[in-house]
This record gives sequence, C-alpha cells and structure tokens, in this order.
Amino acid sequence: MKRLIFILFSLLLITTVAMAQNKRIPRPTSLQNSAIVSKAKPQVARKPGTKKKPVKRWKKHVTTQAPAEKAPEPVDLTDYTEVETDEPVIDFDNTDPAELLLQGAVELDKGDYEEAVEIYKYLAAKDQPQALNELGVCYYFGYGVPQNFAEAAECFRRSANQDNAVGQYNLGLMYHNGDGVMQDNKYAVDWYQKSANQGNSDAQNNLGYMFNNGYGVKQDMNQALHWYTQSANQGNAVAQYNLGWMYFSGEGVQQDYAKALEWFPKAAAQGDADAQNRLGWMYQNGYGTNPDYYQAREWFQKAANQGNASAENSIGLMYAKGQSVSRDYNQAVDWFRKSAGQDFAAGQYNLGNMYMNGAGVPQNYTEAAQWFHKAAAQGYAAAQSDLGYLYENGLGVGQDLGAAAQWFQRAADQGNVNAQCNLADMYYTGYGVTKDLSKAFTLYSQAADQGNATAQYRLGTMYLNGEGVKKDKKKGKAWLQKAADQGLQEAITALKK
Repeated sequence: MKRLIFILFSLLLITTVAMAQNKRIPRPTSLQNSAIVSKAKPQVARKPGTKKKPVKRWKKHVTTQAPAEKAPEPVDLTDYTEVETDEPVIDFDNTDPAELLLQGAVELDKGDYEEAVEIYKYLAAKDQPQALNELGVCYYFGYGVPQNFAEAAECFRRSANQDNAVGQYNLGLMYHNGDGVMQDNKYAVDWYQKSANQGNSDAQNNLGYMFNNGYGVKQDMNQALHWYTQSANQGNAVAQYNLGWMYFSGEGVQQDYAKALEWFPKAAAQGDADAQNRLGWMYQNGYGTNPDYYQAREWFQKAANQGNASAENSIGLMYAKGQSVSRDYNQAVDWFRKSAGQDFAAGQYNLGNMYMNGAGVPQNYTEAAQWFHKAAAQGYAAAQSDLGYLYENGLGVGQDLGAAAQWFQRAADQGNVNAQCNLADMYYTGYGVTKDLSKAFTLYSQAADQGNATAQYRLGTMYLNGEGVKKDKKKGKAWLQKAADQGLQEAITALKK
C-alpha cells in the first residue's frame, strides 16, 4: 500500500546534524610570511640611476577654491596623463642588509612587488635566510615574478637548512600540500617539528593537526593536545579553535564544554569564523552554558558576515523557528539560499524543505527534489530520506519505487529513523520491493531502539504474530508498552485486546 508518512515541518528543520557535516574540524594554518613592517622608516642608501618609473600627473592644475565671483568648474578626476621620471635606485653595496630586508618588507606591504623581489634576490644571493623565505613567498604567490612552486620550495629549503623557523614551517607546508615537491606527510612532520621546537606557533598547530589525524606519524591525541596547547597559548587563533573543538567533541580528551568555552571565544575574538560559528552553537543549544539565542545569533551573524555557510544556515533556522527574532520564513529562505549556494548540505536540505512545505516560497516539489538531490549526493541522511519519500509518492519527480528504496536504504544505513521506518514498511508490505519480513524486522528494530513509537508498535505486533521472528508474546507486549507509553493510540488499543 502507498504510504504518506510525512515528517512534521518543525522536525525537518535540522540543527544538530548540520554540525556533523562540518567534521573537517581540526585545521592547519597556511603559508607564513615572516616580514614585519616597522613603523620606523628603513635607512636605505640610494644613488642616481636611469631606472624609469611611470607616475600619473594632472594635465591641469586643480585649485581647492574657486574665485568668489565664479561658480567652481567641475573637476574631471580622470584628467591626467602618465609620464616617466628618473628614480634613484637602491645602493645595495652601501646599505646594511637588515635595512634592506626591512625595505623589502615595506615594498611588499605596499604592493611594489618588483622592487621587493629585487631586494630579496640580492640578499638571497648572499644566502640570507629571511630573504630566502620572503623570496619563496613571492614565487609561491607570483608577487613580482611568475608563480613557481618549485622555486618557492627551493627558497624555503635553503632558508630551512639555515635553521630559519619560518622557512622550516613553509617547507613543511609545501610537503604537506605537495606544492613544488612530491607530497610527503613524513617530511612535512619533520619540518613542522623543527620549526615547532623553535616556538613557531603555526608549526605547532600544524604538528598538532598531523598527530590529530595520523598524517605522516602515528595518531596520538595526547601529542595533538600538547602542540595545539603550545600554539594556542601563543595566541594562534586556529590552534585555539582546534583546542576548543577537542574539548567540545571529546576527541582525544574528556569532553569538557567549560574548557571549550574558554578557547572558542579566544579564537572568535580574533575573527575566526569557525570559532564564531561553534560559539553560536554552544549558546543556541546550551552546551556548557544556559541557552541564549541572542548571544547565539550575534556569533552566527559574525561568522555569516565572513561567508561561513554553516552560520548562514543556522541564522536561517533561527528565523524559521523564531529564536531571538520574530518567525520569518522569507528571511529563513534567504539565509538557507546563501548557505545552499556554498554547497553546504544542511542549507540545501533546509531550502528544499521550505519548497516542500511552501514556507517562505510557493510550494514546489520539483525545486524541493533538486535541493534534496544536492544534499543527498553529499551523504546527508535527512535529505536522502526525504528524497526517497518524494520518489515513493511521485512528488516533483517521476514515481520510482526502486529509487525510493535506494535512497531510504542510504539514509537508513546512517541511522536515519524515518528512513528505517519507511523502508521497513516497504519490506513488510512488499510495496516496491520483494516482500521480506526478516529485513522489515531488522529495520523496525533499529528504529525502535532509537525510540520511534511507530517502529516499536510494528515490532511488537511482529513478535506477537511471529512475523519475521520467532513468536514471543512477552517481547511483543513489552514493545507495545513502550509505544503506548509514548501515547501511540494503536499500541494502547492493541494492549487492551
């Protein structure tokens, strides 16, 4: 028989599973530039040269005041021409190398990459380790030179071999990512270790990341915790986030929401969007603190302002549920659409949900099916389950019971209780699949163990009737009682017989 088991709209707006989608939790840091621009102007010797530099000059003089008897004429701000002027060149031989290095940082900071590269190449030829690192950064990003990862790696190697901590870190990152060298996590760990031992906080975080995941080294959560802590104590925002996540999730440590609430805010205050998003989660769900929807929305908004897709989805949920704001399905749709546009599965699922229920948008099963498909393809169980429902009933897609069973199975394999019940019904009745009471029993059991009242009732009747399992009245009545305790009328009636 055809079933129209439809999940309540309020339950479809998933919150907790959205967090599980972000399971790429620990994060490495990226390439490091050691150049620090001082407020003091570098003392660089210069000499006359023939180097030409194009500059823009106005074609006519522009005064700031017009004569009192005349209205000011409009000024065309594009009315300039380019001319070339002679510019003094740096006298490398008569300038202290430390001042040259600082001048290179100044040029790099203001975007005069060719000038910076000229300085760094001069110093690199003398094997100056910091200049070698900076030249490597220029090659890596293509600043003033054609982008060349191999040249960047070689510069970092020459710097690292002189025990320069930043060069060691950057070379480790090249091996980690396989940029300009063959990807090799063991070499990455070696170079991260050398840099971390010198106190480089990015290297410490990345070393923790390698231990956390068992990349290039045997997984060791104690070592991960140690290096994250070393880095976090130096104010590294990524490490603070990673450390907060370990305590929040209980990954490698005893779960401790209070400690997570120590570290997430530190990273969040530095603008780390993931930490801001996680902090929003903690306030929204009352993890280690009393629920505070206003605080939650404030942190979600900060993360969303940086384009964090999970936070965008969470704000959409708050509008859909009326948490700290008036319920507004139109606003919810807007936020879900932003999240879905970044290929975030929970956002795609919730946007599809709005179309399926006609909340904030006209009801459109075709649109719902398209968004469910996108989320389901990423393994999102709730979307797989609802997509199965659409295929089963021919809503927005052609009716296809085989496809329905396949999507239910994928979701059921992930423990989705609705999919387990729906697929169990199909096997119990033989609707769209070969009737198989044993499979139905197994699926009902899985859903019943999760507390689903309908599955408990079905399981009870199967025990009473000996369907797919040896008859057992005691177990049958026990399952019916569990369903009846949840107020399921069919179970209450069955127990009275």
